[in-house]
Amino acid sequence: MNPPLSPSGFTTDAMKSSPRLLASAVGILLALPVAAQVVQTYSAMPNLTIPDNSTVGVAQTITLPANVVSITDVTLDLTVTGGFTGDYYAYLEHGSDVAVLLNRVGRTGSAPFGYLDNGLQVTLSDSAANGDIHTYQTVSNPAGGTLTGTWAPDGRSVSPFDTVTSDPRTATLSGLNGQSSGGAWTLFVADLSAGGVGTLANWSLTITGSSVPEPANWAGVTGAVLAILAGTRAAARKGQ
Repeated sequence: MNPPLSPSGFTTDAMKSSPRLLASAVGILLALPVAAQVVQTYSAMPNLTIPDNSTVGVAQTITLPANVVSITDVTLDLTVTGGFTGDYYAYLEHGSDVAVLLNRVGRTGSAPFGYLDNGLQVTLSDSAANGDIHTYQTVSNPAGGTLTGTWAPDGRSVSPFDTVTSDPRTATLSGLNGQSSGGAWTLFVADLSAGGVGTLANWSLTITGSSVPEPANWAGVTGAVLAILAGTRAAARKGQ
C-alpha cells in the first residue's frame, strides 16, 4: 500500500529521499521578489487661466513611466488662485476611471452658486479628517479668503449644474486603486459661473502603490520550480 499523501501532494518517503531537490525549490521560492511599497510624486505648474463661465475649462496631462505599480492610494495637491470656490468643477482622470475633485462646492438647492470664497490651496485625500470638501464651511470658514487644508474630494458624479449636497459620493480617489500608475493622468478644471477669473496655478500627485515582479521574470522562476518539483515526483515514484 502506498503511504498517504502529504498536503503538498508528494509522499513522505519521497520528501525524505529528495532533500536537495526540495531545498532547491524552497530556496527559489524564498528568493522571489515580494511586493514593496512605492511612493511616487509628480508635480506641474501650468499657470493656466481658467475661462470664466465656460464648460471648456483647462486640462493638463502628466504622463508617468510605464512601470508596474499597483495603486493603493492617491492624493492630489491643488492650487487655484482667484475666482470663487463654488464656481469650480474639477476631476482627475486615469485610464477608464474618473475622480471628481470639486463639484460646485457648497452648492445646494437654496444656494445655487455654492461658496464664494477666493480660490483654494488644498490637499485632496479620501482619508482626510476634515471630510467632504463640498461642505467645507461646516468645518472651516475662510470668510472670503482662500480655502486651505486637507479635504476629501467632492466625489459627486452628477452634472455640476444640478449637483447638491445630498448627492451620493461615488467618484472618489479610491476608485483609482488597483490600476497601474503608468500612463496619462489628466486634471480638468472649469469655472461654470460668471464673475471672478481663476488660474490653475499648480498641482501634484502622490501615488502610493505596491511594485510587483515583471511577468517575464515570473515565467522563468515558475519554470525552474516546476522542473525541480517534477524531479522530486520522479524520485518519489522510484522509491515506491
